[in-house]
Amino acid sequence: DWAQITDNWHPEEQLRTFSGLSLSMPPEQCVLWVGAINMHEADVDFVIRAGLLGQFCIAGIAPSPEAINEPGLLRWQHGVSLFKQYIRPIMPTCRLYHHTLSQDMQKLGDWVVLEMVSEDQRSAVVTLFRLQSSESPDYVFKPRGLDPSLKYKILLDNENRSFSRDGMELRNSGIPIRIAGTMQSELLVIQAE
Repeated sequence: DWAQITDNWHPEEQLRTFSGLSLSMPPEQCVLWVGAINMHEADVDFVIRAGLLGQFCIAGIAPSPEAINEPGLLRWQHGVSLFKQYIRPIMPTCRLYHHTLSQDMQKLGDWVVLEMVSEDQRSAVVTLFRLQSSESPDYVFKPRGLDPSLKYKILLDNENRSFSRDGMELRNSGIPIRIAGTMQSELLVIQAE
């Protein structure tokens, strides 16, 4: 069973709808369509990540197969890989933590931050989105679902760099994230060592 949560394909609006709806509906039942349809400028990673935490459906990434942008296609393939490797395995039994308030759909929005954590607290995927009304490029992400007694490896997807931290340190100090521009995002993959 699933529900297409909105007919609106604009990634930031669909993302804000998903953020609110997933307070009462499990993410595996929310179908999120993503593609090139967008009324605001957004980087390709923002568009892809806006659909990753639900049932990930892709359509319309280019006007035709001949017009596909090769670097863009590589990012879409990377997004599919992230979904298959890290998100889909934990989705059926995960906990989804909302780090930002529900968005007023009449306004452009500030930040949407979502943390999907496996049932055993050994892995998590975090998406951070800086929306049009955000005034600050900085966000300190403090995980809610990780086990404070474990040590974790954290991958910053934008930089393809990783580092390790204790769960308690992550809970208390968090991870400072800088997203330079609006309609940009970051994705963290967190795995117990």
